[in-house]
Amino acid sequence: MESLNRLYKKYFWYFAFTLPVGILLGIISMHVLQIINDALTAGVENITYSAKQFFATIGVLFALGAVNEFVKIRLVVNASRDIHSRLVDKVLGSSFERVEKVGLPKVNATLSKDVDTAIKFFQVLPQMVANISLIACAIAYMAYLSLTALMYVLALITFAGLSFTLIILLSRKYLQSIRECADSLMEHYEAIVKGKKELSLDSKRQRYVRKDIRSTLELLRKNNRSALTLFGMLEHWGQFILFAILGVILYYLGMTLGLDKTVVVGYILTLLFILEPIEQVTQASTDLMEAKVAFKKIESLELSDDFIDKEQEVKALGLNLNLRLRNITYRYEAEVESEQGFKIGPIDSEFKAGEATFIIGGNGSGKSTLFKMLAGLYGPTSGELQYGDITVEESNIVSYRECISLIAADFWVFKHILIDDSGEDEKLLQQLVSLLKLDKAVEVIEGKWSKTTLSQGQRKRLALIQSYIEQKPIVLLDEWAADQDPVFKKVFYEEIVPSLKAQGKVVIIVSHDDNYYHTADRLMELRDGQLILHKTNKPAASPQNDQFFKVLDGCKE
Repeated sequence: MESLNRLYKKYFWYFAFTLPVGILLGIISMHVLQIINDALTAGVENITYSAKQFFATIGVLFALGAVNEFVKIRLVVNASRDIHSRLVDKVLGSSFERVEKVGLPKVNATLSKDVDTAIKFFQVLPQMVANISLIACAIAYMAYLSLTALMYVLALITFAGLSFTLIILLSRKYLQSIRECADSLMEHYEAIVKGKKELSLDSKRQRYVRKDIRSTLELLRKNNRSALTLFGMLEHWGQFILFAILGVILYYLGMTLGLDKTVVVGYILTLLFILEPIEQVTQASTDLMEAKVAFKKIESLELSDDFIDKEQEVKALGLNLNLRLRNITYRYEAEVESEQGFKIGPIDSEFKAGEATFIIGGNGSGKSTLFKMLAGLYGPTSGELQYGDITVEESNIVSYRECISLIAADFWVFKHILIDDSGEDEKLLQQLVSLLKLDKAVEVIEGKWSKTTLSQGQRKRLALIQSYIEQKPIVLLDEWAADQDPVFKKVFYEEIVPSLKAQGKVVIIVSHDDNYYHTADRLMELRDGQLILHKTNKPAASPQNDQFFKVLDGCKE
């Protein structure tokens, strides 16, 4: 519960403020009850307090309550901001490998549901402290009225407290199961959305998916039923205990022991007054339990606490240097302990600045894994990755990543365009949008794309424009041309790739377009985890009057 402890320490003064204010509210409330008790038992004509004193007292009560509520609201909104920000920082600060291992559904469920549940801790705890303070003042007032009666009442309250604790502990396992079901449902929802094409073509698979989802929903229903039953029992059990205490006061203490009328009325008034605070404390106990489960779930993701200062600019490791792999390997963890996980390597190869290398290979050959290693997203199991004469290691990995422009198979296009305020970048952006035939599909509004919900091919062109604007020295493209029509495919291989090379970039492309293999300087195949050189080419130099060369040259002037 490290996150919870950190936040608790940060906002300790809020809780420290709530306790004395709660006690003060309790004392004043008991004073008001004493006035009402005196009026009921001695008669209205014998009231010792004036109306002015009475209304002044409840005015102070209102003011203190308003201040306490104001402080609670500040605590809730500030803690909400910090919990959301902290979780975002943990996701951004964690390695790609860790986030990938946790899985998108779990991260989504945590960001969407666990955070809101965790915030309940700061919503209900201050109120719980205030209510417990009020209940403590009520007990003190009842002790003032009669210690004998209080002993009976406390015995019943202790019994009620133990039974409440037992019910809350029983509900914990159901709350944890409900949270696990939420993760499973998120995975199912992702599957039916992203796998809609496959499901539309296979009724048998649809039946299995529907069966899995219904099974999860049924488990969720049972856990919800059990948890809600316990919570409902808790609420009604608390009400039963309260009326039982009132019955003991009326029939046993009042009639049998002959307690004074002032004591009986005072006890009944006080217990009725604290009925709502007791119910709120009971509800708060369940909310706190849910919040702790949420914090535990957040911690279980084991995301990093290290993140780059948002104001800190990371410098790239270098420009226009060769990229070299020295006996580099990567091995996945085996699913079965007795077996070995999939491995690529050892690979010993060099990718030169100003050259384009095409990599081919079958499905599962390790192309995506190799790209993740080249991008610094996966750390090699053994061997070295060198950029120029610099060995890429933990101390400079962030700077190395600043050299990489990656368009992966499962890429994402952000709306915000990373563009300098210089006129050159703005000019280049507008010309690239026009060249790639996107000027009728999107607009650039205040440094952002007007929309990114385009076809896959158009989205890849947006991503390529961002790559051009960023001017990073290493460009990794995973089957970029696969979703392009023949016209853009030709433009890509015969104009875009040569223009990237002309800028002195290391260009590595996963491609299966054999009609354009001649445009690569080297053609390599990844087979059984090994990178094999197929052939080297001397591509014909692209004419400098090609559109992309004209655009780049025009922006340099």
